[in-house]
Amino acid sequence: MHPTRTLALLFSLLSLTALAGETEALAAYNAHNYARALSEWQPLANAGNARAQFGMGKLYEAGQGVTQDYATAASWMRKAATQGDADAQNTLGRYYLQGHGVAQDAAQAASWFQRAAKQDNPSAQNNLASLYLEGHGVTQDLARAAALYKQSAEQGYAIAQNNLGLLYMRGQGVARDPKTAAGWFEKSAMQGNADGEFYAGMVYYHGTGVKKSNIDGVGWYHKAAEQGHVAAQTALAMAILKGDAGDAYTQLEAIHLLHKAAEAGYMQAQHNLAIYYANGEGDDHDVGQAYFWIEVAAKNGDTQGDKLREALTAQLPAEKLQAARSSVTVWMAAHPAAAPAVQ
Repeated sequence: MHPTRTLALLFSLLSLTALAGETEALAAYNAHNYARALSEWQPLANAGNARAQFGMGKLYEAGQGVTQDYATAASWMRKAATQGDADAQNTLGRYYLQGHGVAQDAAQAASWFQRAAKQDNPSAQNNLASLYLEGHGVTQDLARAAALYKQSAEQGYAIAQNNLGLLYMRGQGVARDPKTAAGWFEKSAMQGNADGEFYAGMVYYHGTGVKKSNIDGVGWYHKAAEQGHVAAQTALAMAILKGDAGDAYTQLEAIHLLHKAAEAGYMQAQHNLAIYYANGEGDDHDVGQAYFWIEVAAKNGDTQGDKLREALTAQLPAEKLQAARSSVTVWMAAHPAAAPAVQ
């Protein structure tokens, strides 16, 4: 056989072997057989296969089949990223943004997101858009953020669809357009994105950009609440208490939802729970509980409950007030990070 043909055949066989190894490794990874994935990816990664290097990075990032090691994960991601692997570039950007395995550096994060975004990686486009929105690692540019979110959203990336909806709702980088915002929220929600479900619920419940529908609003709130979305749990609870959720829910379920969100650190739920106990009747009237939650809410940044807290303070005997304050101190120590406010 001619030497050139022999060499070409050899390269073809090696490529097929690598492809088979990649396929087997990915199948093992998806089946949670991380030891097998490691054994398949390791030799390919050592030989310079970018997809295998990316896979090795994911294993070390999550501690799957290996001891978790962000520095090693970053090393493998860099090897793949420098070969042009868009997923690795996006992941390396995330590492720089979070300081995982590398020194935290928003400008470096933006640089790697940019490389992946140019390859139409939807996650990278969304991540880069968020940096432009906040002016983090780049000069703030709302129009650029909107354009990147749109590129990602049009590829069906649910997170970007929700983020683009927020820009249209607020008029950031685009003309304010609640109808278009609602459309993007619903696209995101249809893919099961909890933020998208919450905002779809919000626009339907309030009739913003769409025809008002309590049924649709509550339905989307419910879906997001089931995923643990604290703002949706709170919104659903309030809809129930206002009588807007029909007969499918009870007041007890509403209070349970408020407690879940409040215990997760969501300030608005804590505030609403305090009002519920302060204004409740019979067993639902509990000044101690009301004071506890309004005080917790205040420590999480609530500025709207000062008058209620003053009124409750005046109603509680000194010993019960001290006990409530002690309970708040204990609770705050056990819950150091409050749930983030809704975007």
